Amino acid sequence: MLLKMLVGLVLANFLKEHQLNVNKKLIIPKFQLQKGMVVSGKYKSQEGGSSEYIILVLQPNYEGKLHGLSLKEFKPQIVKNLASDVGTTLIYANRFRQLQIPKLQLIASSKRFYNSKLKKTMESTFNTSYRTFNLNGFSSLMLLDYNL
Repeated sequence: MLLKMLVGLVLANFLKEHQLNVNKKLIIPKFQLQKGMVVSGKYKSQEGGSSEYIILVLQPNYEGKLHGLSLKEFKPQIVKNLASDVGTTLIYANRFRQLQIPKLQLIASSKRFYNSKLKKTMESTFNTSYRTFNLNGFSSLMLLDYNL
């Protein structure tokens, strides 16, 4: 089990591959985050370290925390398969509507979506991608026009 975890940590970093699927970026205020969006940002942890993340937003703000999947843990095709499974929609906010930026269509509650679509295959498909971020740890976030 430990060897499997170590191999997964060494091999899993698909950040560059995901960056190739981004058409454009736009700064987004934290209060405008929505479920299903793909965003990026530099996150400073409480311990002081910082890392770049691309995140599929599952819950934009629950008690000051963003819940999402770190895309660097799995291949872009898995995101596309998930989008094909749940569907996509355009972001409905005046500022973004004209840009035609897609997001995953997450109609159910975040918890229900996680339990029905992600939980069973979390380790085998999504590796250790589930993350909870303190929103204050991001200096800024970019909304990504990701090829879903």
